Amino acid sequence: MADFPDTPPTETPSYFGTGGDNPLSSLPATPPTYDPAHNLYAPLPNPNSNAAVISESRDDPWWINPWPLAALASAIALVVAASVIGAFLLLDDNQPSLVSLGGGSGVVGGANLSLRGEALDVQGVLGVVSPSVVAIETNVENFRGVFGGSGSGIVIDRNGLILTNAHVIEDADTVEVVFFDGTRAPATIVSSIVAEDVALIQVQGVTDTLPATLGTVEQLLVGDPVLAIGNALGLGGDPTVTLGILSAKNRQIEAGRLSFDNLLQTDAAINPGNSGGPLVNAAGEVIGINTAIIEGSQNVGFAIAIDSVMDFLEGFAEGDASLTPDTAWFGASSRSLAVVPEAQRDEAGVTTGDGVFIIDVFEGSAADRAGLEDGDVIVGINGVAVATPEDVARIIRRLDPGDIINIEFERRGNAQSVDIGLGTRADASNGD
Repeated sequence: MADFPDTPPTETPSYFGTGGDNPLSSLPATPPTYDPAHNLYAPLPNPNSNAAVISESRDDPWWINPWPLAALASAIALVVAASVIGAFLLLDDNQPSLVSLGGGSGVVGGANLSLRGEALDVQGVLGVVSPSVVAIETNVENFRGVFGGSGSGIVIDRNGLILTNAHVIEDADTVEVVFFDGTRAPATIVSSIVAEDVALIQVQGVTDTLPATLGTVEQLLVGDPVLAIGNALGLGGDPTVTLGILSAKNRQIEAGRLSFDNLLQTDAAINPGNSGGPLVNAAGEVIGINTAIIEGSQNVGFAIAIDSVMDFLEGFAEGDASLTPDTAWFGASSRSLAVVPEAQRDEAGVTTGDGVFIIDVFEGSAADRAGLEDGDVIVGINGVAVATPEDVARIIRRLDPGDIINIEFERRGNAQSVDIGLGTRADASNGD
């Protein structure tokens, strides 16, 4: 077993050892390719709203408003929803975490075949996993208030490295982690791949954290018992737990040019706030990261198989801490105008009835270069009407850096239009 450093690294650490000691070395270099019975077409999670929903038809689902609409009874939703602190309250979500059975250091465990066919000890597994489950709280701040989201994360080493979903923390101004014992600590984003919806954050000022044991899905069978653990609904306190079975393996959600594959389907209830948290087996090993649910149907949830995350973790350990430099990035935090309080709309001089209300613009981003400001309302992109942050995300995710988009927006009652070339997060970070 590879030893982990006793003190937090100053640059990019090697958390998983090298050579034969590497507990990840037994995993395949790339996840297997699957041919699922059906594909679910959906865009990537929208980091700006921390909420995302896809309407689902029998053959070809598409993205819709993350907040419930009577006409949309069935939907796949990323289980991330932001709560707004000091301004307005939305659904709440982020990710859960898990714990190491033997106090290991992000080690990979084997399938717990001895427990197959026996009742799962929920309290026993929860007792083992809970110390590695953290709540993640994020804030986006501007002159209109503080807009906050909450979720969950998985501790994967003794120096406070935490695995979560990219959509939980992307575009956050501040990230804070709450540990099982109530300890709070700030965290920084150290690596993120939006296309795979995975990210790593590093906690500051906390040492000797208890890592989870990472399992594998290779020997899991449909019908095996599983637990979903995390910060459900962002209520805080002890992690919540729901019991279910593995309903299916190798599910896929496609998003234009991108896709999530090797998803696990479960009937364990996954709620907003669970996103990024662990799906665990009867041995308390993490086998997946809770990511999506189907709204309007009972107990249909999806988790990213932990095997699919191993390349990301190995890449980070080898020094690849890229924040998705090749992905088109718009660079504005926003909310559906439908959920913005009337007083806030009046303050911004909003007259339109539908659109996407901007709450923050990131310096150097395409939104910034387009001259967009807090309080502007985007009503259309490339001639397509938008009413939610997910509408914007659906368009941007299918474009490349450098593509020109036309933005129609309202500013204090005046209709305006501007053309701007999309950039990347790396461009904005470098001031290009």
